[in-house]
Amino acid sequence: MNERFKEIDEAIVRKIESGLINFNQLSHNSELEAKAATVRLVTPAWRVIDRRLQALRRAGRIVFSRKSGWAVKAAVLLLVS
Repeated sequence: MNERFKEIDEAIVRKIESGLINFNQLSHNSELEAKAATVRLVTPAWRVIDRRLQALRRAGRIVFSRKSGWAVKAAVLLLVS
């Protein structure tokens, strides 16, 4: 994960864990808007949030379902005997 986006990525994951599951809820969240504004001053906050959602999805940290919205992907632990 890029250090530049670490703070906003962690905030997005926390918001998803707390129950904000659709883009509208996430993009209109004042905490995320403020963090997005500090990342890219020229790009609108909703666009930064959308890009970070997709980056987190591609990294395997979150998943999207049309039925249930965004969710944090459960970590799979492999136990080696």
